[in-house]
Amino acid sequence: MTPREDAQARIRAALDRHRPLEVSRRTLELIAEMAVRFPERPGDPAIQVVDESGAPRFVERDGARVPMDIPDLVDEIRAKHPALFEAAPTAAPATEAPARRSRIVEAREAAPPAPAPRDWLVLGAAPGGAPAPGPTASVVATPASAPSRLADAAGGIRARLPALRDALHARVRAASATVVDRVDALRDAVRERRARIVESPAPAALASAGGAGPVPRPLAPATPPRPRLTPYLYAAVALLGLALVYALWPSSEPPEATRTAAASTPARPGEPDATGSVAPPPGDRTLRGVPEVVDTVTLRLEGRIVRLFGVEWARGGQPDELKSYLGSREVECEPVQGKNTHRCYVEKNDLSRVVLYNGGGRTTADATPELLQAEERARDGKLGVWKR
Repeated sequence: MTPREDAQARIRAALDRHRPLEVSRRTLELIAEMAVRFPERPGDPAIQVVDESGAPRFVERDGARVPMDIPDLVDEIRAKHPALFEAAPTAAPATEAPARRSRIVEAREAAPPAPAPRDWLVLGAAPGGAPAPGPTASVVATPASAPSRLADAAGGIRARLPALRDALHARVRAASATVVDRVDALRDAVRERRARIVESPAPAALASAGGAGPVPRPLAPATPPRPRLTPYLYAAVALLGLALVYALWPSSEPPEATRTAAASTPARPGEPDATGSVAPPPGDRTLRGVPEVVDTVTLRLEGRIVRLFGVEWARGGQPDELKSYLGSREVECEPVQGKNTHRCYVEKNDLSRVVLYNGGGRTTADATPELLQAEERARDGKLGVWKR
């Protein structure tokens, strides 16, 4: 057995004592392996627990400062991520031996519990979209919490806003047409009355002339009396205000940085570029390499823009978290038949499911059941776009 296999076996044995959730077991093993250094050649130090800079870590036990071992490391992970483990039993059996405890764990348990930090975790799903075994279905089946119901109600109101906006626009157009018709009718009435005044003879002039000779007509007023248009002016100002509100109505567009990055990249096959021309479709193929993160649902890989399948951008998605999660790891993206999206995998994990699992976006209409389950988990945990 190699030193790496020996350390992995010790990590699994230490995790089993804390009863981790099946859906998070592989993730916890990876977290522990990243903090362990293995001997690469004879004469090197034995298996060591190191920090981020590679320096060995120590703990105090029985009044002495000793190197941290794998059980101490697993105890620390258990204290940092309690949500990834099953709840501790209320009362331990009398015959059960006391678990090994270090001063680090005792200090953490004595301190008030702090909220667990949110991590972008590896889910361990195989390519093909099969959901990871574990209690995921039970999490999805639980009733929605009050914040979740409020979020659903807000989503329903947002869905009704376009219809309300269209109805308001129709009423404004009808009101403006009515105002214009009334102004035209009033102008025609003024012109008709002016014509009658000019053409009708004066009774006094007819009496004095005795009916003989032409009767002079009274001079028409220099300017016809103007109607009072104050209410119509108020109506016109109101119409201009409504038109301004309609023009400035907010829209759910991606941030300016995303639009700029998308406009500066070459067009995908079959899509128009920034100038409106359509790029010729070069045959669909699998893309591989270390991607550049544009936003939480868009990558740049091999000079092409790749959009993840089943997930769309939403306000609140943090691309920096996705960059930190990917690091310098290679991503493999396969095109989805008949769609302008890709299914991308990093170390055999579906990247769309990872993004939804951590609240980096929302599902689309063609999302698969496992993607919907991942979104439901992020919504229940108020992660990413579901914080509000």
